Amino acid sequence: MKRTISASFPMDATPEKVAVYSMGVDNPERVEVPVGTAAPASGTQPPQSPAVGGGAPQTSPAPVEATGWSTDFVLQDALTNAVAALRAAAGFRNPDVGLHFEVVAIGGQVGGFTLHTGVFVQVKAG
Repeated sequence: MKRTISASFPMDATPEKVAVYSMGVDNPERVEVPVGTAAPASGTQPPQSPAVGGGAPQTSPAPVEATGWSTDFVLQDALTNAVAALRAAAGFRNPDVGLHFEVVAIGGQVGGFTLHTGVFVQVKAG
């Protein structure tokens, strides 16, 4: 499977090439890639990183939501499950940039014929 990845950040000079590492279970790889100065062909601008020491957190292009449940009625467990699901739904992100999210709903369900009895927390990023 081939994927195109682009990134931009301010620098004093453009390097001739960068080293790209890919993690693999059987065969990790290091490849040196020449650096171009052209903008990405997709026509969309990458999100801007926040200023050091302040500014708005970086957001993804489209909002991503996730819901976590706790059948033991423990809100912390529901939040932990929601954040884990959100990270999986958001896909790969630069580990140096945090994933900002907000809690959009908290609720619960008891009784009845339902798959979810307990409390839930719904979170949204982007």
